[in-house]
Amino acid sequence: MKALIPTLLAIASAAPALETPLVIRPTGNPSVSYDLVLEISPNVGTMNFYNVNTSAGIQRTTGVPFLSTLEYLDKYIQAERKGVPFTLLRIGSANSKPSAEEFLAALPNKPTAKELEKKLPSLQERAREAENNYWTKEHEYDGVVRAAWNGQYAMLCIPSKHALLFYETTERMGDPIAYMNYGPQLLVPVAFGPSNPTPQMVFSSLPPREKARLEEEAKKAEEATADTPAETPKSEAWVGAAQNNIFVLVDTANNMLMTYEFNGKTLGVKAVRNIKYDLMIPPRQNYKSTPNEDEEFTSYVKQRKKELAACGIDPDLYSVRALVAANTHGKAEQTGLQANMYEDKVVLDFTQQHKLLAYAITANSLDLASSRDYTLDLAITLMEQEIAKKVHARDAMKQAAELFKSHGVAMRLLKFALKLDPYLVDAIEKDSRLASELKKEADWDPMIDQGHKDKDKADEDRKKMKEAAQKAKEADAELDKAAKTPAGR
Repeated sequence: MKALIPTLLAIASAAPALETPLVIRPTGNPSVSYDLVLEISPNVGTMNFYNVNTSAGIQRTTGVPFLSTLEYLDKYIQAERKGVPFTLLRIGSANSKPSAEEFLAALPNKPTAKELEKKLPSLQERAREAENNYWTKEHEYDGVVRAAWNGQYAMLCIPSKHALLFYETTERMGDPIAYMNYGPQLLVPVAFGPSNPTPQMVFSSLPPREKARLEEEAKKAEEATADTPAETPKSEAWVGAAQNNIFVLVDTANNMLMTYEFNGKTLGVKAVRNIKYDLMIPPRQNYKSTPNEDEEFTSYVKQRKKELAACGIDPDLYSVRALVAANTHGKAEQTGLQANMYEDKVVLDFTQQHKLLAYAITANSLDLASSRDYTLDLAITLMEQEIAKKVHARDAMKQAAELFKSHGVAMRLLKFALKLDPYLVDAIEKDSRLASELKKEADWDPMIDQGHKDKDKADEDRKKMKEAAQKAKEADAELDKAAKTPAGR
């Protein structure tokens, strides 16, 4: 696994971050009045504090211009080392523990055997180089702000600058009382701080195919970045506030989950977890999730075998994955991450991968509580939908036959039936009572012609799904072959 780690940041499958609301009420602190509201204006660069009461109205308490503060922290150079600027933001506030420098110093400072074999310096040296390369460039504010608030402290995250700003939300709210450059946390290859089960344990539990997939991705990423200077990666963030003054940051561009604690005096990095491995847990091997997906799917297929055959669905794993892909409307990658924070847990829905990950968050640990690949859950629902379409189409056709004397109603029902199931077009065309009565209608022939076109398209769609299933099956077979081949052969 150590051979994979340095490259994993380069192969993170980026999903667009979920935007956090910028008119926010406190979470994670039930004792705080829910009449309080923070309003953040990212385009102007201000944050205002309001009390919203239905009887008293909206009362402004105070506000701060966070953008001018951010620019000062980002541009003011506190020190210079070998031509590399060290700004206030890069260094972090004095109450940040560990500081950016202390965090980097905690990384391994000696190359592993694999790194020596590839003539690579230690992880610590590479991380410092990545940070130096990042901070020698200007990173302009792009208007993207993420915010979380527990009623006492507000955390603003500005991904374009790897910046975290912490404010105490009182009537005397002023400059941030803590700030941090979270770039070093993005360079953690596996984990920092207590996190269970450890990513190494999750990796070890992956089947050989998934390990081979990681090896292949790591190899490609290494080749793609061989001539590229190391640089701390760009960030896409979602943030939330948990209980006990814990704040959560999910970086979807790098598959990193980080927790911070701010008690009003000290800002601490509590835990960092690379969730790449959690996202690799395959279908039918979910972590602490019920009902058993495999048993549920097998039972369903056994009960619905006849109906699925009528729908032209092959109920095997590859075919149902293709079914889900074919019924995904819009661009799944544009939905990216959906997330919810509640007290001591955060639930992450990676919609493109169909993965639900739940994490338990405390001041002492960041733990994977459960994971579920819900591809088969979606498949069962979609298969039921296809069966229901067949049934509803038949019902609509039957009703049209009952009401055939009312031409307008009958035609509407038949069009609806063909929309649900274009394979009914032959039965409708051959139904002597319907044809003899409705063939006079001006839209009968266009309806039948369209029905045949839709039937042909349905045949083509089924063919494409079969081809996609076969392609996926062959790709997995190649990975299985690679997994069985000894390294270096």
